[in-house]
Amino acid sequence: MRFPGRRTIGAYSMKAQAFLYHAMKMSRVTEEMRRVNLAEAMGFDGQWDDHREFQMAFLQENGLNEQTRFLEIGSGPLTLGIPLIQLLDAGNYTGVDIRENVSNLAYNEIARAGLARKNPRLIVSDNFGASSLGDETFDVIWSFSVLFHLSDDLVNALFSNVKKRLSPKGRYWANYNNISEESQWLEFPFVNRTGDFYERIAKNNGLSYNELGAIQQLGFNGRGQEKNNVMFELAHA
Repeated sequence: MRFPGRRTIGAYSMKAQAFLYHAMKMSRVTEEMRRVNLAEAMGFDGQWDDHREFQMAFLQENGLNEQTRFLEIGSGPLTLGIPLIQLLDAGNYTGVDIRENVSNLAYNEIARAGLARKNPRLIVSDNFGASSLGDETFDVIWSFSVLFHLSDDLVNALFSNVKKRLSPKGRYWANYNNISEESQWLEFPFVNRTGDFYERIAKNNGLSYNELGAIQQLGFNGRGQEKNNVMFELAHA
């Protein structure tokens, strides 16, 4: 039997090192692309952790537990969804988003986190899941940094759906922008409204309205104008 010489072994070693180098380089590039795609889908570059931590802390301080049946409207790339799915019992998380490409990112995040066993449900919908959820109700409905991307008519449609979806003692939480100038984000408008608008639409749909204050006052540590966004709570009137 002929054994490879030192030069041959050295050549194999160099090839193996080159392969590992390129594999690691590709892995870093892939991870960087993932982070860029997630940040773009969320809309707040560099603030992923701040948004995730605030939302989880707020919900847990307000009674979230494993048994909570949770509906997220505007679930995006699961900024909140991943730690939430980890906490909730299997089948208790439903996320709705209008963007199919972002829902594909979300499914990748579920697989990456090993959470398929929790049976989270993601729905791509242009009517807040109304066509897919039947008469199903939820203990918590959540829309973070969503309402200021909706027209007046869509806010009314959303609140009508919230009225139908809330369990008898359920609560809906959302935030709104009343400071930043109106503009455009991707394919969505960026709308400035006062709390009076949301209160009026809520009452027209048989919901009580309770304003909670700016998210900065509630523990949000992120930078930028969004710290002034105002949280409110809806419940059955």
